[in-house]
Amino acid sequence: MLHEDDFAAIAQSVADEGKPEKLPAVASAATTAFSYSPDVMVDLIICNPSWDMKQLGQVFGQTAGWVSKVLSTKAFQDALEPRRAEVLNPEFAMTLTERFQALTIRSLSVMQEKLEAGKALPDLTILKAAELGVKALGMGQKIQPEDKPVEPPRNSSELVAERIMAAMQKRKAAESAVDVEVTEVPNGE
Repeated sequence: MLHEDDFAAIAQSVADEGKPEKLPAVASAATTAFSYSPDVMVDLIICNPSWDMKQLGQVFGQTAGWVSKVLSTKAFQDALEPRRAEVLNPEFAMTLTERFQALTIRSLSVMQEKLEAGKALPDLTILKAAELGVKALGMGQKIQPEDKPVEPPRNSSELVAERIMAAMQKRKAAESAVDVEVTEVPNGE
């Protein structure tokens, strides 16, 4: 359980730009929830590599789901980036791309193990895995010509408004038109 003195030590180490001292493991919910700071969270993750999201959330009086959301924020990622190599727990160190790569590799390994062991997999599972693999490799997708910029789709209300404006302009032009009759005048007569 963290005490006010522990938090003060963390805050002082962040202010001094030094490494914070090792904190005691959180065995139960903290009695005092501390205010969140990306730098403090990074220090906690580095000094307590065995902590999971639940234990980290307890320090701030929050849930593991809250910690998961915080990990994805730009502010946290910016604070983590210069110190990412110091983080020993891959759950906190991996980027989103690295997480998806790990998930893909593990999913494919499990599916391959089941296929090699002769276990039946539903056809839909096999097809979905093949589809995801093809997409991940960038195959089977339409290639946009580089010289032609992609225009964003337009909604129907914009098209209707443009047509109405064009019709009004034609009507206004027709109303302001003046009929002129041409009469030829003989020269000198």
